[in-house]
Amino acid sequence: HQVETHINAIELASFEQALATADTRTRGIFAGVPTFVKDNTDIRGLPTNHGSQAVNGRPAKADGAFARQYMDQGFVCLGKSTLPEFGFNASTEYMGSAPTRNPWHTDYSSGASSGGSAALVAAGAEPVLVSFLIGAQSPRAVVHLLESRLPDPWERPPKHLI
Repeated sequence: HQVETHINAIELASFEQALATADTRTRGIFAGVPTFVKDNTDIRGLPTNHGSQAVNGRPAKADGAFARQYMDQGFVCLGKSTLPEFGFNASTEYMGSAPTRNPWHTDYSSGASSGGSAALVAAGAEPVLVSFLIGAQSPRAVVHLLESRLPDPWERPPKHLI
C-alpha cells in the first residue's frame, strides 16, 4: 500500500478473491504467480470500468477470453490496474483519480494503457506484467522494463516461418 500512494496504479484491489482462488491455480507455467490485469479486462466478480467514470461496470459473470488464457496458465488476479479512459491515450492519465506515475520518476507518466501494470512491476508490487499491446508505445519501455511476449494464439507466424 505504501507504493500505491506514490504511483496510483491500482484501480481495484481484490485480495480476498485472490486468496480464495489461489488454491485453484496450481497448474500451468505461472502457477500461483500474483498479478493485476488492466481495467478493460473482464474478471469474474469484478467490475470492468475501462478507466472511465462514465462506465459503472457491473461485476463480470465470467472471465473474458484474454483473462481466461492467462488464468489457465496459473496466474492469480490481485485486482485491476489503472489505464487511461478506454485505453485511448499515450500516457496513463486516469480520468477518475490522479494520474498513474512512473515509480522511477514520479513527475512522469508510466505510459499508455498498460502503464498501471508496468508501474506496479517497476515498483516491485507485482512480479510480472500481464497485458496486451494494441498501439505502438510500450509502457514497459517507458518505465525501463524488459519486455517479453508469450505466443498469442490469434497471431499468425511470420511468413518466413511458414
